[in-house]
Amino acid sequence: MFFYRDELAIIELTSVCIVPFFISQYKRIETKNFKYGYFIMLLMGIFCSYTHDGITIPLCLSFLLLSYLQRKRFFGLACWPMVIGFAIGTTLSLLQSEYLSWASFGDFQHLTSQTATAFTQLWETKVFIFATLLSIYYLISRRRRQRLWPIFKEHKLLSYCLLFSVCIVPFAPLGMDNAIQGVCFFCMFWVLFLFHDLVSLSSERRKKAKQGTI
Repeated sequence: MFFYRDELAIIELTSVCIVPFFISQYKRIETKNFKYGYFIMLLMGIFCSYTHDGITIPLCLSFLLLSYLQRKRFFGLACWPMVIGFAIGTTLSLLQSEYLSWASFGDFQHLTSQTATAFTQLWETKVFIFATLLSIYYLISRRRRQRLWPIFKEHKLLSYCLLFSVCIVPFAPLGMDNAIQGVCFFCMFWVLFLFHDLVSLSSERRKKAKQGTI
């Protein structure tokens, strides 16, 4: 039992370390040609998606959407084995899920109740509150609203992930806890993006103020 726990811990630690690398590599290697490394990238995609129930579905949907948007040159990109591997891993996770019940998808009352419960729990998480308040802060100002779209375009993959993670909360096919975990995970990135923009905006104002005093 002791060694079994160690084995699970090593697998979990490895998958946790690989996922941020996986996300970053989607953009970094999309114009490179790895040839013999494609099979390793395929396995890495399967492993990442199969071991992360909370972020598997939002990431998979975002990968598929971005792949569709650039479908004419998709197989010319170096990242296509990752995307296919991630889709395979997500499919395996869904097939083995105990929570997947297609009959409940048509039950409006069940979906409403589940959505209310999920957002009540989300509202108790600091990162979701901070992401919501920061987004509202951007939306109430015309100047800041104009900065939102460039931020979204620059971080398109993770922005789509956040939208998809919120959209699948009512269904929670891999469990409510995993769905909430996924929203919080991508909210963390969204907060970092907006906070970085605020810091940049503040430094721009300081530079203009210094130039005005010279």
